[in-house]
Amino acid sequence: MVADGGVVRSDRVAENRAAGEATERHVAAAIPELGLVPDDVVEWYDAVATTAIFPSTTLPMVGLCVIDRGVPVEIKSAQRRLSAQRRGRFYVRPEQHDRLIEAGGVYVFAVVDEDRRPLALKVVPATTFEVLIPAWLDGGEGRSDYAQLAWSKLFAQRAVERGRSA
Repeated sequence: MVADGGVVRSDRVAENRAAGEATERHVAAAIPELGLVPDDVVEWYDAVATTAIFPSTTLPMVGLCVIDRGVPVEIKSAQRRLSAQRRGRFYVRPEQHDRLIEAGGVYVFAVVDEDRRPLALKVVPATTFEVLIPAWLDGGEGRSDYAQLAWSKLFAQRAVERGRSA
């Protein structure tokens, strides 16, 4: 437990975990073909396709016509606006990303509101997302490396502001 500006890191991690789990529940409600997988079962993805999933106006897919049953799905979220009015960012860890590629998995990216409800969703295969990663950044002090990507690199700003995926 390391203090960081008055906030204990373990508290921040717990808050982030709770926010992520809330997002996962909301995304699974929006995509009923997803079955959530608890972290104590597997940590490198959040859900699995329980039946085939096809693109739609609310769930566009990049380079895919279908997600087959059994495909692992990692749900990544970014808040539409952060406290400083900056756009939120998606964070990806290389170990998790590599495992998702090996398994033929996909990301479901969600831009969310303050209540963690999705405003916009998009499916991107892990292999396709690879080309969008600008660089792996050093996590520092025993933390894993990561890449970050503003949601505006995947979604049109006007669409997100209107609560639409495309």
